[in-house]
Amino acid sequence: PNMDDYSYTGNAVFFLDNPDKPMDFNIHYVDTGGCTITTLHQNSLPFEYGMSAFCLLTGIEFLFVYYLLSPALVGFLIPLALFLLISHFSRDTLSAAAGSLGAICALLLLQETVHTFGSFSFPRAFQGKSFCMAVGIPLFAALSLDFFKSRSFCSLAAISAAVTAFIGTSLSAVYMFPFLSIALISAFAAS
Repeated sequence: PNMDDYSYTGNAVFFLDNPDKPMDFNIHYVDTGGCTITTLHQNSLPFEYGMSAFCLLTGIEFLFVYYLLSPALVGFLIPLALFLLISHFSRDTLSAAAGSLGAICALLLLQETVHTFGSFSFPRAFQGKSFCMAVGIPLFAALSLDFFKSRSFCSLAAISAAVTAFIGTSLSAVYMFPFLSIALISAFAAS
């Protein structure tokens, strides 16, 4: 497992195993010798809690959902998000599909180290931050382009819904999407 898995999944698994306990921001996956460690940073996020709730409702093992179902879903959504973004710059569907295939090949090649962008796509698709970066950023860009084309309330609502959803996947999104939104608003105000 990746070291981040201990931080991301620990509390989700704890509350799955102890559904009678109230949810809190205490760390339950480290033996603290009776001390209570409360933090927002090294904790499970709604992405993992959602998987945990799904497991509680369906009776499916958490690790099966975390390491198999979630990556399959994210692996399916990565090409779709890239296709949606690239289709804004292409003349037809075939060239958008070819561009998406090229982008996927580039992602597969950009995996030199654990912190390169390519490793935040398919190899770590089970983590919320990989979902956020590999699906969220292209989706945000595509929805932003839709908004610039139509300047409609529905397009703005779609961006807001996507940003709200992706903030629940990673603490990185808490910092990343507001700044991307500021850039979007600034570009809109300037046009």
